[in-house]
Amino acid sequence: MSNWDDEDYDPEVATSALKASWDDEEDDTVLDDWEAALDDDDEKPKAAPKPVKKVSLAQKIKEREQKEREQREAAAVQNLAEEDPRAKKERLKKAELEADLDNAADLIGDLNVHPRAAQLEKEKAAALERAAAAPAKLSDFQVFHPTNKNEFENLRKTLVPILTDLNQVSALHYSNLATDLSRDVCKPLTIDQIRKVVATLNALISEKLRQERANRGKKAKPQVKGISMKVDEAKDTTNYDDFDDDLDFM
Repeated sequence: MSNWDDEDYDPEVATSALKASWDDEEDDTVLDDWEAALDDDDEKPKAAPKPVKKVSLAQKIKEREQKEREQREAAAVQNLAEEDPRAKKERLKKAELEADLDNAADLIGDLNVHPRAAQLEKEKAAALERAAAAPAKLSDFQVFHPTNKNEFENLRKTLVPILTDLNQVSALHYSNLATDLSRDVCKPLTIDQIRKVVATLNALISEKLRQERANRGKKAKPQVKGISMKVDEAKDTTNYDDFDDDLDFM
C-alpha cells in the first residue's frame, strides 16, 4: 500500500495515452487505404485522347462552295415548271460547263494552267454556247408529246392557228398541204376511222355549200322596198260605180 502511495499515479494520463495509441492505429489504416487507392488509379491505363482532325482552309472553302451549289440547284429544281426547251438546253449546257471547270480546277489545284489547256477550255465553252443558241427542234417542246385526251386537244389548238394562217400566204400551196397532210396523217388509221374522217369532211362540204347558196341569194335579190311603197301611195281606191249611176240620167 505504501508503494502506490509513494508513486505519482495518474489514471487520466494512462487513459489518454491508450486513446492516443488507438487514434494512431486508425490514422495509419486510413492512410494505407488512401495510398492503395492512389496506387490503383496510377496503375489503370489512361485512354488516349482522340486525335483532332485538322481541316485546311482550302478544304473548308471547297465544302462551303459545294454546299451552296447544291442549295442553288435544289432551289432551281423546286421552282422549275414547264421550261422552254431552248432555255433548258442552255441551262444544262452551262451546268455541264461549270462542272467541267470545277473538275479541272480540282485536278490542277494551285498549279498554273498551261496556255494550251486554257485555249482548249475557251474553245469548248464557245462550242457549248453555239449549241445552246441553235434553233430548238419541235420535238423538244412538251406539247408535241401528248399522252391523254386533253393534251391531244391542246396540240390541235396549237397547230390549227399556225397552219390555217398559211392560207393567207398562198391558197394554192395551202390546199396542196391540206390534201397531202390529211392523207399522211390518216395512214395509221383503220378503215372505220378513215370513214369517220371522210364523214366529217362531207359535213364540212355541206356547210360550205349552204353558205355559198346563201351568199348568192343575197346578191341576186334587188332592193325594191322603196318602189313598192310609192306604188301603194299612188294607188286609187275610189269606187267609181256610184258615179256611173248618178250620171246615167238617160
